[in-house]
Amino acid sequence: MNPLLSRWLPKPPPVPAVLLPAERFVTRRFEPLAGGKLREQAALAVEAESPFPPSQLLQGHVRSANGAEGLAYAAHRRVFPADAAVAWPAEAPVIPEFLALIGERPEGASVVVHSDARRHLALAWAASGQLPASVATLATEDGSAADAAKAAADAAGLADAPARVVTGELRATRTEQGVELAREGGAVAVIPASQVDDLDVRDPEFLETRQAAARWDNRAWRAAQAGAALAALALLAELASLGLGALAGSARAEVAADATRVGELQALAAISAKVEELGRKRPLPFEMLAAANIHRPAAMTFTSVTHRAGMTLEIEARTTNAADVGALEQALSADPLVAKVETRDIRGREGLTTFALTLTFRPEALRKAAAETP
Repeated sequence: MNPLLSRWLPKPPPVPAVLLPAERFVTRRFEPLAGGKLREQAALAVEAESPFPPSQLLQGHVRSANGAEGLAYAAHRRVFPADAAVAWPAEAPVIPEFLALIGERPEGASVVVHSDARRHLALAWAASGQLPASVATLATEDGSAADAAKAAADAAGLADAPARVVTGELRATRTEQGVELAREGGAVAVIPASQVDDLDVRDPEFLETRQAAARWDNRAWRAAQAGAALAALALLAELASLGLGALAGSARAEVAADATRVGELQALAAISAKVEELGRKRPLPFEMLAAANIHRPAAMTFTSVTHRAGMTLEIEARTTNAADVGALEQALSADPLVAKVETRDIRGREGLTTFALTLTFRPEALRKAAAETP
């Protein structure tokens, strides 16, 4: 597409991220190994800091610009109420609030403390580190900013490191370029779009479903952009034709050209209407997954999620508690968003139960719930 036209076309609006309280997370800095999957390396790193198995954790990670450092973080699922998790906007990254401060990297070994009325949040950097070596949080009633700075410095092995206290609202916004992290009045760090899902602490199955929906939305958005570009070109062509027609003085040629352009504009209008219709009728796979996930028992894992045509979701799952299968089926059957629940292929072996689940959702109820979600 012509770069000049791209400047005129509307851009997707930025999406505010969901910032979760820092004190609910454990963190661990690690050095990524070449050739390995970074998400698995981050999970192993944070597992050493958490007493809970990975299946019970919400976890994510961020890596440095040079790829030499990683910071893994995790929180237990139960610290976030299920209704709150469902209310998280599907397109918004869900991340711990301390990520908004990674652009505040100081010169040399030092500590940055963000203070507000609720808590003191301290990040300690080693002299050569691009990412924080440790993160510490202290409630205001339990200590001062200096106490939080000392806790972070001691955890990073940086005794007597100088500290700087900052304030201002913490912000994180998803744009076309990625995620912009900053505090009000502070430095901005940008995480590339290719790493947005690495930051998000939601389930990998949810993120994969969101990626598929994003690809569909991107195709629709590109179609709309193409329609707008064609309309702009048609307008430029019309202006040029009017100028040439005035110089030539040929009324018949102008009428013929106008008829052709009217047809082109009608075709563009039809394309635009089709794109709008597709947007209204798009499937809601990630909303379906979120509705199913709220009823999933803690010992159960969704191993495969497939969206079929319409309002049908097929899930393959496994659990260490055979009673979870019936409990999940009963809970989903009682959900007003679900029209039909079918459980099949239930198999048990060596303490592990696997099964398949087909969910059919009520379209109007699901779309209404999605529209009411902030």
